[in-house]
Amino acid sequence: MCQCMSFTAGRQRSDIIGGGSVRLVEAPNGHDEWHFNWSLELTFSDGSTKRYDWCCGNVDYDRTTVTQPL
Repeated sequence: MCQCMSFTAGRQRSDIIGGGSVRLVEAPNGHDEWHFNWSLELTFSDGSTKRYDWCCGNVDYDRTTVTQPL
């Protein structure tokens, strides 16, 4: 499943790349455990893109947040 979102922020490319992070928060129900691969693609106003791919993410009832640097 692919979840897409768009947003406009007052940040420059140089503010994000190497200086930011992305955080995924999930609330598993009960003793669920989720394993997944995830990706993020940023498209900038100049038309350039930057893609990040992460594998082997997991969340469960004790660990609900995954954070990765950009």
